[in-house]
Order: sequence, then C-alpha cells, then structure tokens
Amino acid sequence: MTQIDHGSANWDVALNNELEQLDTATTDTGWVPLTLINGFTNQTDQNKTMVRKVGNITFLKIAMTGITANTVCATLPDPFKAGAVGQFLVRTNGGNPFGITVGTDRSILVESSATHPTVSQGDYLNGLLIWVA
Repeated sequence: MTQIDHGSANWDVALNNELEQLDTATTDTGWVPLTLINGFTNQTDQNKTMVRKVGNITFLKIAMTGITANTVCATLPDPFKAGAVGQFLVRTNGGNPFGITVGTDRSILVESSATHPTVSQGDYLNGLLIWVA
C-alpha cells in the first residue's frame, strides 16, 4: 500500500489509485449457472452447477446427474478461465471417483477410469472446486 500524506498536494490521487486496485481485487461476479451439455443435467432446480469469481479466485460448484465418463459437461463463459489445466477429484454419492479437468480452452471434462465409466440412475456428482486464475 502507498503511504498517503494528507498534507501533500494531490494526496487524493494516491488514495484513488489504492481504492481502484482494491476494487479490482474484490470484484465479485456472483454465482453464474452453467449450461450443461452432452446429457448432463443439474442435480435439482435448487442445486445447480455454477461458477463464481471473486478477485482472482474462481469457484466451480459441481452438482450434476446424467454422468458419462470422458465427456465434456460444460464450457466456462467469460470472464472465467483456468490459467493452466486444473484437475480435481470428486466422488458420486455412490462413492465412484471421477476427475474433473478444467482446460485452458474453458472446457469442463468429466473423467473416470474404465472400471467406473457410468453411474447408477440416481447418482450425482457434487463438489466445490477452487483455483486462482
């Protein structure tokens, strides 16, 4: 932070610059619902797959059914992105592990080993993924 001397000329310029930087650091998009594709659906009308950005921290809430392994479930809209490929592990309510890969192209890929390529009808993925970008 810049030391502000209120007795100096133009002290308000330094203050406004600091406030501008603080505002950028704390910009909040609020929760933005994602459009799911390739047969994926939101778990419920109230529990949806959504993304949020606060400053440079991105939150991705996963809440989906209709799971098919090794398939893109959504694409992040602007201004959301991954600075690098991000990989996360989530489990279904039935305990099956799935990977979520957020690509630099903004795609969200649901991955699984060959032993669990699909899940039961009532199973869903639920989790909160967080990264800095």
